[in-house]
Order: sequence, then structure tokens, then C-alpha cells
Amino acid sequence: MVPMFLGALYLSSRELNSNNLKDIFERMRIKKISGRDVLWTVLGFMILSFASFLIAKIILPIFQIDANPFFFQNMPLSEKNFWILYVWPLFFFFNIFGEEFLWRGYIQPRQELLNKNKAWLVHGFLWAVWHFPMGLDLIFSAFPIFFILPAVVQFRKNTTIAIVIHFVFGAFGFLALALGLVH
Repeated sequence: MVPMFLGALYLSSRELNSNNLKDIFERMRIKKISGRDVLWTVLGFMILSFASFLIAKIILPIFQIDANPFFFQNMPLSEKNFWILYVWPLFFFFNIFGEEFLWRGYIQPRQELLNKNKAWLVHGFLWAVWHFPMGLDLIFSAFPIFFILPAVVQFRKNTTIAIVIHFVFGAFGFLALALGLVH
């Protein structure tokens, strides 16, 4: 995840021929969230949560697919592996910011130039394919996020919205599994 994070910063700085972080963030559309963006953030999170719930509780059981990816099979955490909770914040930071900086911050604006109003579909499909090595169960479980984040970012031209949605959704999901709140 660290290479994605650093790679997005590097590629953006190279494209701009500038190492100025303000310029890089502007290129990646990392912006303050406006009042209207807050509405889109909340709405995007609610739609993502509802769609993910429906998939996990209705669709996946029909096909006998486990909603938990292989790397969460040790959940809920026991005393033996509770250490994961201590290292998780660092991994989580680079996971969320690495994916969002690279996919929504660097790649998506370029795809929008090429694919215009259909870019979010192309982007979502390619982001899903990128997750293929993590298993089809993850792709089916995460299907809504692959398209909701790119759509909201394309409409609002603000990557920060995706960072917030992805961060909150991922944090709630991980903590709920780790602490045994959901199975």
C-alpha cells in the first residue's frame, strides 16, 4: 500500500513537474469538503452501506459466497492475534490513502479526459479487476464501492469525498469484524 501512496504522489509531481504538495493535491483533486460535498459524502456512505448490506445478506448467501475476504478469516480477534489491532492503523492509513490517491486522485482524472461521462464505469471496472488477486468473494462483496466512489468523485470533482467514505466504511467494517460485532 505504501508504494501506491508514494507512487501517486510521484506520478502527480512528475506530471506537473513540481514537488509542491499544494500543486500535487490540486492535481489529485484533494480539496476541502464544502457543505454540498458533506451531503454527497453522507449520501454516498448510506448508499454504499445499504447496497453492501443487501449483497452480504441476500445475494452472497444465494451463491454460498462468504462476505469476509480470506484476510479477515481470523476475525473476531482473539487474545492470540489481538496485536493486529495495534498495527492496523498504519496499514489502514496507507490502504485508504494509497488507493484513493492513486485510483481517484491520479488515475480517474486522466480517465475522465478519455472516457468523459462514462469514466466512473470504466474506472470502477478496472478497480474491481485490480482486486481480482484478492479473490472473487472480495470482488462480489465490495462491488458497490467499486462504482459508488468513482461516480461521486467524478460528479463532485473532489477526491476527499472518496477518502472520507472509504475511511469510515473501512473502519466500521474492520472494527465490527475484529471486535465480533458482526459475523
